[in-house]
Amino acid sequence: DRWATKGEYRMFSLMNHMRRWTAFVIVLLCGTGCATNIAIKPPSEIAAQVEVKDSSFDQRITYTGPEVFESKSRGLLTDHQRYRLRAWTDRKSGSFSYQLYAKVWYNTGGWRHYRSASFEDGKQAEVVRISAEPSCMSRGGYTSCSYEEVVGVSMPHDFVSSKATSGFTVRINSQGGYESFFTVPPNYIQGFLDSLSR
Repeated sequence: DRWATKGEYRMFSLMNHMRRWTAFVIVLLCGTGCATNIAIKPPSEIAAQVEVKDSSFDQRITYTGPEVFESKSRGLLTDHQRYRLRAWTDRKSGSFSYQLYAKVWYNTGGWRHYRSASFEDGKQAEVVRISAEPSCMSRGGYTSCSYEEVVGVSMPHDFVSSKATSGFTVRINSQGGYESFFTVPPNYIQGFLDSLSR
């Protein structure tokens, strides 16, 4: 046995701090999401929770689906993800456009920079970078940071409606080589689409 070096002690302290911070976030998020995960609800409950913004000052009507929380393990650390469907209909043409609004919270070190998205058939989708926010905590002279990136994945009407019975999975790709997967179940899509015809 030997005494730990100063560098080893610092690394051990930092890892313990990150584990405690991750555990805190899991408890916090599960208090609002895990216990009543909207993704397992029937379509009627999904439809009832879709928010509609219909203002005469806007050219489009906006539909925002309920948010779904999920966590994905990455070894000792965990990514926390949230997603929802959004849609817009043009008042003049009546055409619809869709978007998967996705958030990824992580603390695996440095920005990932999500830039592209792929579907299971290999097709690529446009990704809009909506926001990127760091959150840093200092303790004992050391600082650890977590990061949240929010992106939007554009989808055509035909694609969304065709997935109402099967659901779909999209992979969001980062410049740093990380991949985040989001699976939208069929009951969520059915409920969301039902809300558009109300």
